[in-house]
Formats: sequence, C-alpha cells, structure tokens
Amino acid sequence: PQKAGRGGAGESDGFSFYLSCNSDETSQYGSTAREPKCICQVKDDRMLSHQTSAELARDCPSNQTIPWVNETVCNCPDTSSPIPSSSSDSVTHIGRSPVYLPYVGVELGPCDPPECVSIPSGFNYHFPASTACDEDALLGSEGCTWKRTPTVRMIYGSDLISAGWNRSFVPDTNTDTNHTQAN
Repeated sequence: PQKAGRGGAGESDGFSFYLSCNSDETSQYGSTAREPKCICQVKDDRMLSHQTSAELARDCPSNQTIPWVNETVCNCPDTSSPIPSSSSDSVTHIGRSPVYLPYVGVELGPCDPPECVSIPSGFNYHFPASTACDEDALLGSEGCTWKRTPTVRMIYGSDLISAGWNRSFVPDTNTDTNHTQAN
C-alpha cells in the first residue's frame, strides 16, 4: 500500500494514508455511523499528527472551507480533492496516522520545529469496511485486505477508574503533559 508517515505520504510504515471517517467534515458526503464515508485526512486529524505549516499549506488550501464547522477542507496528497480516488490504497488498506502530545485542551496549530513539542502518544487508524474479511475467510481471499483477530480485549471506563484514572480535566501545555501521560 501507499506508505503513510507523519500524517502524510512518504515514509515506509506499511500503512496507507490515513482517512478521516467519523468527523463532522464527512457528513456532507453522506457519512453516517453505520455507513461511514471516509475522506482524506481532515485538518483536525492533521493537527493531532502535528503536521508542519508546509504540509498543511500543500494539502489544505485556506480558500476551501466547510461553513457549518468553520473548518478548512484538506485534499488528498498530490490531488485537488478531499475524496480519495478509487485506485488509492487508502480505500482498500488500513490507514494509520500518528498522534502526538500535547493535544488535550490546547489550541492546535501547525507544528513547526524547533518551537513544536511532539511526544509520541499513539495512532489513529481507519479500517475500510469494503475490504474487511469475513470472520471465516482467509486474509487476502476474495479481495479482503484485513480482518479482526478472534480475541478481543475490552477495557471499560470503570476499569480505568479502578486503575487510578484521574477524571479531573487538566489541559496539556508545551512544557507539561504529565496529567495526560499519567492517564
């Protein structure tokens, strides 16, 4: 698949370019919780990936906005459309985008070194429903590219609280992400 890096194309991490599927920005394309319509990574998700000013300027032209969410429309890499082409690996393969701290309670903007603090925190993923394997199908058969494992591990909110989750809201800063990291 097309390789995704820091929220964009270019690095070799084995995943396709991440698509945003459950944000307000996707509703104009008929997206619903049961039948999500995915578009190329929206600006909010790019901010969680700490994209730079240059990356945002390349894919998120300031003259394209979605009025009801007051959000800039971002295009797929090397295109002028937020809709991935049917030939894009993102339509058929799992996509992944990194998430960095700080992000809790802070105004997110472009992440330009050296001022930007980026502490790896995890990843956002998208799983294309159209290429999911049936439970009893072999991975790769009949055009399927991914499948759930038969074992699931569930953690409930009460489990987190019992383990010491601090429910108070403490916003991150560029110099202090201790509360978020402790949770």
